Amino acid sequence: LPTPKQEEFHLMMNHPDPVKRKKHGVFAGGFGTGKTDAFVIEALAQTLLIPGNLGLMGRKTIDSFRKSTLETVLRLAPAGSIIRHNKTEHEIEFINKSKIVYMQLDAGREAVDRIKSMNLGWFGVDQLEEIDQEVYLAAQGRLRRKGTNRCDFHTVNPAGHDWIWRIW
Repeated sequence: LPTPKQEEFHLMMNHPDPVKRKKHGVFAGGFGTGKTDAFVIEALAQTLLIPGNLGLMGRKTIDSFRKSTLETVLRLAPAGSIIRHNKTEHEIEFINKSKIVYMQLDAGREAVDRIKSMNLGWFGVDQLEEIDQEVYLAAQGRLRRKGTNRCDFHTVNPAGHDWIWRIW
């Protein structure tokens, strides 16, 4: 069962009233608060509830992503929902023709170049405080897939008055 904070996060991103539904969300908290599980459940909801959707997930390093976030995606995805996982291309395809692409979001210019041609329905960064604001803004500018929620959601360990604090 989700914690009250996780429920609040999901309601914020999926409120039945479109006026109250958020386009941009952050789950902030310390270690062990269930941020990654909530993040992945939201990613799976956006992916499985909207056929043909394309989502982008990432962390600063692909190694960190594989060891925590990807493991959580594979653990929490409903049985039979994944039809293909291309580990070389970093792409997971689901039964409804939606896809999740995952990548390293380490250096501003390199990550921006990888993102700039995408047509996303959603994107999310696990540990947003690790990446540059330029990468976040580049991905946000790619939220243009028709028939989707065009939203972004992230986890963050609060790090003081940084760019994330200024936005949220």
